[in-house]
Amino acid sequence: MPVIRGRISARTQAAAALALLLPLAGCADPSPLPPRPSDLVGRAADRAGRLGAADGTQTTVMNGATTTWRTTYSWGEGYATDATTDADALGMGRLTKQRDIRCLLVDGVYYYDVDPQPSGPLRGKEWMKVDSSAVYGDEGARVLRGDSPAHNPAYLLDRLRATGSVTKEDDGEKGLTHYKGALKPEDLGDLRALYFPKKPNAFSPATGYAAIVLVDTWIGSDGLPARITEHIGGLTIDMNFRRFHATAGITAPPPDRVGDMTAQYKKAYGTQ
Repeated sequence: MPVIRGRISARTQAAAALALLLPLAGCADPSPLPPRPSDLVGRAADRAGRLGAADGTQTTVMNGATTTWRTTYSWGEGYATDATTDADALGMGRLTKQRDIRCLLVDGVYYYDVDPQPSGPLRGKEWMKVDSSAVYGDEGARVLRGDSPAHNPAYLLDRLRATGSVTKEDDGEKGLTHYKGALKPEDLGDLRALYFPKKPNAFSPATGYAAIVLVDTWIGSDGLPARITEHIGGLTIDMNFRRFHATAGITAPPPDRVGDMTAQYKKAYGTQ
């Protein structure tokens, strides 16, 4: 091959330099895109899920009737809650002399702290047992037992991530970012059995088999949800989280102190 001697023009030098740069430009990483709102709420669900428990309040509005619970949620070792609410608001004022009534949910069974009654299943008993199948039917009760990602109270945020149907709102409180999303029944994962069961449960008259679940959440600067609100027909569930922490030890009361009222509640709710 002949060797070309002599001076290389400035134009040739510039062209050669550009040719060297082109491959580098092609390999350079593009500017990272900002995370989508659905990714941010999904990360909040992940972060909450890893912690295992949370304290806060839950307000439930069902066909206009409001009940507010002071609640500890625990999901690190199976789903459990320890909650108190106004006994009269829950319709259980006749079962306790206390203003508030305590309710435990352990392995799919509700336990209400009541006064011993003079007769019936609660005679001499300090706790009233109601299996969750009386409320949610057998289909929904299975979700509350064993292991399910739906035990995380932020589970709906994970479902929003899966659908991508999330928008960022401009009305967030100081230090919080407000996101809004919507889920169809088929998007709910394990929660579908609770809210939209094949057979009606105690919530069905309120949800009315709504076609959509509206979800609002407020995420704090720590990346954890400070509040999650669900709207399903005539049912609204509003969870405000005070703090997240390690799994809480919530256990069922001793069997000899428990009276079983599951059959009576199944008859009342029509979930037999």
